[in-house]
Amino acid sequence: MTHLNRSRELHCPWVRAIAYFDSYLAGLPDSERAQGHDLRLRAPLDSIGASSDLAIDRDVVASFTPLDDPKGLEHGISIGWVPVGAVALPSFQGSLRIVASTPKSSTLVLDGDYEPPLGALGKLFDAAIGRRIAEATGDELLKTIAEQIELAWVTDEPHISR
Repeated sequence: MTHLNRSRELHCPWVRAIAYFDSYLAGLPDSERAQGHDLRLRAPLDSIGASSDLAIDRDVVASFTPLDDPKGLEHGISIGWVPVGAVALPSFQGSLRIVASTPKSSTLVLDGDYEPPLGALGKLFDAAIGRRIAEATGDELLKTIAEQIELAWVTDEPHISR
């Protein structure tokens, strides 16, 4: 197993971010392939030295369940995903949380584990470059969610003091 922990600051108060986060998740399409939601993951390849214009896009079926025991000012879900098709990509199991940071900001955190596919060969690939691809994928997912939350915050209820 390889552990993945990525985070991104949100320019949105925690109490508002959790509502926008829940709305984002509710808007994801239900998967016709399996029980869960269709989610497209993107791995920018500049993390391994390729051109910043190159990326790998892959579809996964994601499942969400409420966190068993959120700590303090934290809100989120247990998240897992499996790749669609016979693609040699890892499955993931972990959590996606929003944690209060300051009165005007919060932090989006992706934390969990994945098992590199293809046995020993997959572990070698993961050690060489796969981990960097996984980190870039996690960062890109957090960026996508953060942009949606921050856009909702900026455009929603303009009378709120920011």
